[in-house]
Amino acid sequence: MNSTSAGADQIERLKASVAGHVATLFTRPSSLKFGERGREWSWRWGYWGRALSKLYCATGDPDLLALFDQTHQGFRAYRDDSLRLRDDLRGRVMKTWGTRLRGQNDKGHRACEVETTGLLLLPYTDLLLRAGDELPENLRAGLIETVRQGLDAHAREFLEHPPSDGGYFVSEWTGGVEPLNHTHLYAAVAAEAFGITGEERYLKIAQQAYAFFRHNWFEEENRTVSWAYAPTPDSSNMMHAPQVFGQPGFDHAVGGELFFKAGVTIELPLAMYRIGLIDRTDLELIAASLRQNVLVGRTTVNMYISPRKILPDRLQKRQTQMIKPEYISMYYRLAPFDPFMEGRLDTLIDARTDWFPDGLKDGSAALFAAAFRAFEPRGRFYHTW
Repeated sequence: MNSTSAGADQIERLKASVAGHVATLFTRPSSLKFGERGREWSWRWGYWGRALSKLYCATGDPDLLALFDQTHQGFRAYRDDSLRLRDDLRGRVMKTWGTRLRGQNDKGHRACEVETTGLLLLPYTDLLLRAGDELPENLRAGLIETVRQGLDAHAREFLEHPPSDGGYFVSEWTGGVEPLNHTHLYAAVAAEAFGITGEERYLKIAQQAYAFFRHNWFEEENRTVSWAYAPTPDSSNMMHAPQVFGQPGFDHAVGGELFFKAGVTIELPLAMYRIGLIDRTDLELIAASLRQNVLVGRTTVNMYISPRKILPDRLQKRQTQMIKPEYISMYYRLAPFDPFMEGRLDTLIDARTDWFPDGLKDGSAALFAAAFRAFEPRGRFYHTW
């Protein structure tokens, strides 16, 4: 069992909250049918599931493992191949989970997404890495099979990028380069799958996705780095003059990505480090860069991760509903690589009750952050639990 700085009563409250969310995952009201809810499920299970994995491995509670197993069986039953659903964009049945979107580029299609597959699979690789051979053999074998099938469903779509010795996905929805945070969820699973199975095909995808990411770092004048939301193959959308919101020339599409999307993009470097594919150097620079460029004040964040692209969050009123502030809690995972990160986040979350009215109790990513802080060696349990 892992040691923890949290008290027994705090752990029990966290267990009850995570288990309660997971137990109702498939029965929550939704306007979408089974076979259309992949994205909806992934942004919940991808974080609740990893919190559940951490809680089980820290406490050994068999009820938590049983819930994890039941949820896995549910996901297998609601996968596209089990429901005999053909992907509208690919024209084939995928062994992953479809989504129906109704945005301007979607045209009512129902299809599978790289990021949905990655996020749904991350709890499985997390549990396999944490518990390994201690898991019941049928569960372990089933999880590995699900991971392999999900990764393999998209593998043929990964394109090589010779200038970086890397690679990227092209979005089936838009035809453009898949955003980094989307690709990184899939590639993080590939990295962890390599750590579990030793299969070189997964190592290659993880390394190529990471090489493309590193190729698209922009070295800022303040000795930090930034990257675009969806780098172009020629990296042209990273080169721009300084931009300030409200002034002529401000363009969301170029330069650093939004701060909460970066909370997802970091999944790949963290997975690469976990498996031993990179050392601490890159993560130390990533952590320092996000702290310096995003956490610009005690109660204010810059909406973008580049110091050349300035939009303090308190000035952004028109798109408030689009902000996903809870994903800044994923920056806690960078605390082992930056001695100032944890304190800065604590201060921000305490002060920003508009974003975090219940501290780390509300939201799937926030719950995962709470579990991370409780059970990681450097973590401290957030005081609102």
